[in-house]
Amino acid sequence: MVMFVNVGDHVNQFQSICEVQSDKASVTITSRYDGIITKIYYEVDDIALVGEPLVDIELTGEESGPQQDSHVDKQYSSSDSSDDDHFAERSKGEKVLTTPAVRKIAKENKEYK
Repeated sequence: MVMFVNVGDHVNQFQSICEVQSDKASVTITSRYDGIITKIYYEVDDIALVGEPLVDIELTGEESGPQQDSHVDKQYSSSDSSDDDHFAERSKGEKVLTTPAVRKIAKENKEYK
């Protein structure tokens, strides 16, 4: 992980905060909010845990005043979440756009007609 900001820095929406690297890609994480960095959870070259916050940002420009959001850049969902979260229900007769491989698996599991 490479950090582009420090505690106390002001960030704007879409400003780069850090760069993280997985086995397959290197991704730049940007801020969702305008505010001030109040805490950084990882040091340079630390391994960030999936689903955990990277930074805390004290929001600015709000009518109710600054607020704390401890899960600002939760980029990826946790791998241990239930499979039910990944499926959307559909009504009868509604077509779902899928690849041939997915249709084959659905037929094998009697989910496709």
